[in-house]
Amino acid sequence: MKATVKFTIIQRMQVIQAMNSHRSKLDAGQKQRFDQVTNLVKSNTNLFDSEEMIYIVQALRTYSKGRDGSEGLRKLADRVEQTRIDFQMKHLGKYITA
Repeated sequence: MKATVKFTIIQRMQVIQAMNSHRSKLDAGQKQRFDQVTNLVKSNTNLFDSEEMIYIVQALRTYSKGRDGSEGLRKLADRVEQTRIDFQMKHLGKYITA
């Protein structure tokens, strides 16, 4: 199952820049999956699973630290994170018992 996350052209470029920058901070075991997610973003898809959205959020948050215009990057990360949370609550919430 995947959720829809739509990016403008500029936002998509920002996500790609963030992911390219964040890649160097990953260990070898994480890079292969991270590269797959980066290629999904580059391919203009709008459908991402929870893990893919987590990678996108991590990259945006790391990239935004100490940058001019970082508020926009943080807001974009917040939007992707909220989409992930909503998606998980919708599809996985029924398995959580109180």
